[in-house]
Amino acid sequence: MPATVREVFEEIPAHFNADAWGSQSASLQYNITGDDGGTWSAKIDNGKLTVSEGAAENADMTVTTSGNDM
Repeated sequence: MPATVREVFEEIPAHFNADAWGSQSASLQYNITGDDGGTWSAKIDNGKLTVSEGAAENADMTVTTSGNDM
């Protein structure tokens, strides 16, 4: 189980199910508050998910939550 917010985001691509997602593309931004917080983005395109630290360009959805809730 991930111990930090960074570890959560590092593990997300391994759990992405491209077949379940379908052919849609999306850009997501996560604003994580608290001591272990930060801004992360996820991009889904052509059945591939990439996650990076930093804000998303033109996010389709933005989620704000605390590091404790992650």
